[in-house]
Amino acid sequence: MRVFRFMASRILLVATAMASGASLAQEVDFGRDIQPILARRCYKCHGPDKDEGGLRLNREESALAELESGEHALVPGDPESSALLFRIEIDDPDFRMPPEEKPLAKGEIELIRRWIAAGAVWQKPWAYQPPTRPAVPAVKDAAWVRNPIDAFVLEQLERRELQPAPPADKVALLRRAYYDLTGLPPTLADVEAFVLDESPDAYEKVIDRLLESERYGERWARHWLDLVRYADTNSFERDGVKPNAWRFRDYVIRSFNDDKPYDRFIIEQLAGDELPDANAETIIATGYYRLGLWDDEPADPLQARYDELDDILSTTAQVMLGLTINCARCHDHKIDPIPQTDYYRMLGFFHGVPSYGARGDQRSANQTDIATPELAARYQQLDEQKSVLREQMTAIEQQGIVKMSAEDQWKSEGREREKLLSEKLQMFLDDAQWQQYSELKSQLAKLEMEKLPQRESALSVALCMREPPETFVFQRGNPHVPGQKVEPGFPQVLGAADPVIPAPPPDAKSCGRRTALAKWIASPEN
Repeated sequence: MRVFRFMASRILLVATAMASGASLAQEVDFGRDIQPILARRCYKCHGPDKDEGGLRLNREESALAELESGEHALVPGDPESSALLFRIEIDDPDFRMPPEEKPLAKGEIELIRRWIAAGAVWQKPWAYQPPTRPAVPAVKDAAWVRNPIDAFVLEQLERRELQPAPPADKVALLRRAYYDLTGLPPTLADVEAFVLDESPDAYEKVIDRLLESERYGERWARHWLDLVRYADTNSFERDGVKPNAWRFRDYVIRSFNDDKPYDRFIIEQLAGDELPDANAETIIATGYYRLGLWDDEPADPLQARYDELDDILSTTAQVMLGLTINCARCHDHKIDPIPQTDYYRMLGFFHGVPSYGARGDQRSANQTDIATPELAARYQQLDEQKSVLREQMTAIEQQGIVKMSAEDQWKSEGREREKLLSEKLQMFLDDAQWQQYSELKSQLAKLEMEKLPQRESALSVALCMREPPETFVFQRGNPHVPGQKVEPGFPQVLGAADPVIPAPPPDAKSCGRRTALAKWIASPEN
């Protein structure tokens, strides 16, 4: 039933916003009422780009600081001592702000006055404030309420003198449950069984059965796969196939059907290869990084590389944080609380993930062997045996090649080597050498014929960098014009401390940055 608890919590947040709407209307909210006025009427001269008179109104510390005149634009709790209010109220056009423009409306001035009087609280935008649990509202028809969400809905209906919709009949209720949880309609037998079931928990039994169905995971995994841009091919001109992409699809379906905790689900996709208990399942989960577009022949390889990283960062921020952080890739925005430096600090977490591939090698960086340890050991043993035989054969081959003509020696270094050895090697070896060579060749042929179960690979993060490259803020987003160096960090507006990323141990294959990011995103406080 975890999915219902999650859905219920989201509905409760909406209900909270509805319930608090009336009280908020009596208060002045900085993000809703004041910042839009400042951005529209003041930032032109007193914003991120200019600070006439020493005043910038886009940041709290600069807005409250002493001006060049010795005055303060804002004095929290004291509107009459606030130079800002004086300058927007005065009638004299030589002193009124904004100059040479239409004065602020009386309603806007009153909002600013009330805001200053209340303490000029510089609130974060509502989206960055932790939600609070409201009191469940009292309603007239308490008997209609079966859970707290009902109370929020009914309170709004009663305020508008509306009546709740009548209960659905059993057939409609069953169809809603089936379509919602599995995407498929109930069979006639399912409908008849439910209609005839008079037990008080008839509906609950249906829900439990549908949640246990494999169709449940197939239905709801589609939403996550859409969000994380799942695709079986790379797009662009050749639209090459992504080998083993289907394993990630099945991983998501399996996670839903197994009721995997959401925090674990997130951590596996972001850092499954870095986990201490990493296994085939968590390796498959890192296929998340390989689902986006990839151009095997970009006109600007460096630009294409950072487009690839931007795709990863944008997807992670939008899906897991609800932030369109990619807006700051090229420059700061006047009222966006996420500056360009934060974009590149976040990008630093992913700098250790190599590109999907290269034109000449489209598998090494994105395919990981997920065979069982026993099977991997058998393959390793077989490979080592073959390697020893080949080394011995090569040594004997060289004994014959050094006796050949210069032309043939040159051929032995290229594509004609096998043909040359087949036709002439025996002529330049004595009987003992040839017999030994033939025996080694026979042993190698037997090993080549040995059949082992097929190895399995997963689309994933492979060949990860233990020491990622440095991260710089790119001027205007141009990777060819690096600017300030930055370290991995979280968006400052969220109030999180900079991550502590321990140095990776000597045997580590990755830098551990993605684990730090994953644990922060999946933390209970987030």
